[in-house]
Amino acid sequence: MFRRTFLALAGVAAALRTKVLGQSRGEFNRMAEQQLAATPFKADSIMSLSGGDLVSVLQDPAASDFAKAKACQRLAVVGDESAVPSLAALLGSARLSHYARTALEPLPGAAADAALRDSLRTVEGPLLV
Repeated sequence: MFRRTFLALAGVAAALRTKVLGQSRGEFNRMAEQQLAATPFKADSIMSLSGGDLVSVLQDPAASDFAKAKACQRLAVVGDESAVPSLAALLGSARLSHYARTALEPLPGAAADAALRDSLRTVEGPLLV
């Protein structure tokens, strides 16, 4: 039963992709590869950046959510108080809030704790959990 349900859902997804996007699987994959190639930040290069450069990734409007998430992951290891304002700005984002919290929690100093507390006044719904 699970297999039939899964195959039915996969068929519906393929039909929607073709109907809504007007693209076959090959065209869709080529488009995704082109977008990835155009991204200025790659995972391996992000993970080798210093704290200040990682903050620049967070502030760059051209950076993808993926790049910002990777920057947050790295800031959890090498970040300091200078990263707190940029990370705090992401706490209201449905896609990046978890990554920002994960980066803020291990940072030394009271600024990170204050940013987490202050976000409780502004975030809503599932982000409060």
